[in-house]
Amino acid sequence: MELAKKSEFEFNKNCSIRKAIEIIGMKYAILIFNELLKHETLRFGQMRKVLGNVNTRTLTMTLKELERFELVTRKQYSEIPPRVEYSLTKKGKDLKKVLLQLQTWYDKSYKT
Repeated sequence: MELAKKSEFEFNKNCSIRKAIEIIGMKYAILIFNELLKHETLRFGQMRKVLGNVNTRTLTMTLKELERFELVTRKQYSEIPPRVEYSLTKKGKDLKKVLLQLQTWYDKSYKT
């Protein structure tokens, strides 16, 4: 009996690809990256509007996670009413290359 060839990738709970997909696969994460790449900085309310009035709680949770992964930075101003702005970090901006490669792969493989 022939043993199966070892895969180039090891898809286990510590796999880098799996972890990356978990991050960019978060609800609204790709849309947030897209809007921040276009606008550089967005206030929370602006982000809700450009994303189609996404649920506030969901957007807040996703932004906190992206901040935790150092992909998004949050700047809060001491003003009334409070103003909070979000922008991409260097790590977040580096994702642009990856997303463009993913788009190219999809277009070559599945678009006719």
